[in-house]
Amino acid sequence: MGLTSELRWFYPGAPPEAIAHWFKTQCPQQGPVNPETRDDLYLFTPDCDYLNIKWRQDRLEIKWRQSEWGEVQFGDCLSGNLETWQKCVCEELTAAMPEDAEAKGTWVRVRKRRSQRFYQVQDTTIEPMGGDRQGSIGCSLELTQLAIGHQPWWSLALEAYGPPDTLIHTLKATATVLSASYPREFPLTPAASFAYPHWLQQVLQGNGEGCRGRND
Repeated sequence: MGLTSELRWFYPGAPPEAIAHWFKTQCPQQGPVNPETRDDLYLFTPDCDYLNIKWRQDRLEIKWRQSEWGEVQFGDCLSGNLETWQKCVCEELTAAMPEDAEAKGTWVRVRKRRSQRFYQVQDTTIEPMGGDRQGSIGCSLELTQLAIGHQPWWSLALEAYGPPDTLIHTLKATATVLSASYPREFPLTPAASFAYPHWLQQVLQGNGEGCRGRND
């Protein structure tokens, strides 16, 4: 089990070219990133945005929201809803996902193409780390292309990990540095900032256009 503090944003369509270019070449980095492509199955839990259950690569992952910290803002183009989640991974399951799970509409397949960068906080600056998640304290930046059926979306997220008393500082320090170079023509707003369970409700209940959420 582990705690993470997170900021996430979801928007319909493909990532704007300016954001893709920023992630690839302009944000602090250490070498190129190899995107990861996979399908995850999410348990659809209408009107329950504090519980996130997914089947990923033959294991069950459960996340439970622990805290909501409200809106935070960094610079003039990056603001969102900060949350802390706890995750538990079940890796010793012997039964596979039932073949009819998707057909019954309980589980939803989300196709993903995710790129990640990792940072270590040094006082008020951040140090890029190469490869996969490294160290016991840090923050990831991820740019993900998503699809449910024929509906394309994209997401940008910050996820801080480490000892509980370091999470908020690590995330805020990382976001502060990244906001300085983030493309201002595509501001990230609280109306599009929430976790996967709320996003699934937006898409599957027909309210996904513009991803207008709880802060409208």
